Amino acid sequence: MDALIVRNLTRIFPSGGGVRDVSLTISSGEFLVLLGPSGCGKSTLLRLIAGLDEPDSGAIEFAGAPTGAEPSARIAMVFQNLALYPHMTAFENIAFGLRLRKVPSAEIDRRVRQAAAKVGLNSGLDRRPAELSGGERQRVALARALVREPEIVLMDEALGSLDARLRAALRIELKILQRATGRTFVYVTHDQVEALAMADRLAVMRNGQIEQIGPPEEIFNHPETEFVASFVGDPAINFFAAQKAGDDIEIAGIRYPMAIAASSGAALRAGIRPADLSIDSTQGAFAIDIAIESVEFSGASFIVRGTVAPERADRHKIPICAVTSRRVAPGQTRRFFFDPAKIHLFDAASGRRLD
Repeated sequence: MDALIVRNLTRIFPSGGGVRDVSLTISSGEFLVLLGPSGCGKSTLLRLIAGLDEPDSGAIEFAGAPTGAEPSARIAMVFQNLALYPHMTAFENIAFGLRLRKVPSAEIDRRVRQAAAKVGLNSGLDRRPAELSGGERQRVALARALVREPEIVLMDEALGSLDARLRAALRIELKILQRATGRTFVYVTHDQVEALAMADRLAVMRNGQIEQIGPPEEIFNHPETEFVASFVGDPAINFFAAQKAGDDIEIAGIRYPMAIAASSGAALRAGIRPADLSIDSTQGAFAIDIAIESVEFSGASFIVRGTVAPERADRHKIPICAVTSRRVAPGQTRRFFFDPAKIHLFDAASGRRLD
């Protein structure tokens, strides 16, 4: 069942930002993540869904009816700044919306404690926001959204103000909570690691439009545009100038035997993810020599940065990054290998994927 349908939604601001002709269907019980750089329109889209802003054109349908009919009862939103009332206790903040609706006191008490327990807030309900930790304030904001028993929960960079360790812990809890409650979540973030970890489906946005939407694995392994390939992945994908040369492909000035769907001489962009470069050779693998400049230990692997070697006087240094499980030394040149099937090819003019 579809929880929400967005049809040709447009909202343009005087600055030129906003969203342009966005269409999107969100299934009931889905965790959809809107991912993109600052100013791409993801928060604007969320505010339009929430009814906090009016579109210039297009429509939003919620469970088969326009959201304007009854949005407040079915949609709840958690803001980046949490928007907690500083003079109220955690209990009062969570209960505020219910009291506005004149829900009986006994029912308020039951629902507040139930919502607090769901988000792991088992103590501190009598304290004010200033007396709570960042993680506890985040839980209060989430409980305040859940206590209304909405069908859709909207979250705008909701974990952005927390430290990395707490963010990692809370995003796991948030995903477990979403599955347990069966709620539909729409989550906005610019953190692609967070997006890949949490999303059932991921919508990558750019310049007010959805560039690609699909499961995280599909977005990562089969990016439809050069922008998606470059934005999703850490460390970032390596890109090289490329072109078809007869029955070969030339990547970073090196020719490899490979048939591709492009005309000879056409300007291409070839992408190779750092994790797909290995110091171990396999059958059919292509080779590339890297002049290693630095090596970073990440705890589970080594991030190798350098340039494509051998360097030639007629070209600039071409930077390259690889991720390996074994340490290599800076200052040396090592041969790395990659599976030709793992090359991502894009038309240089349009940025669209070639197969």
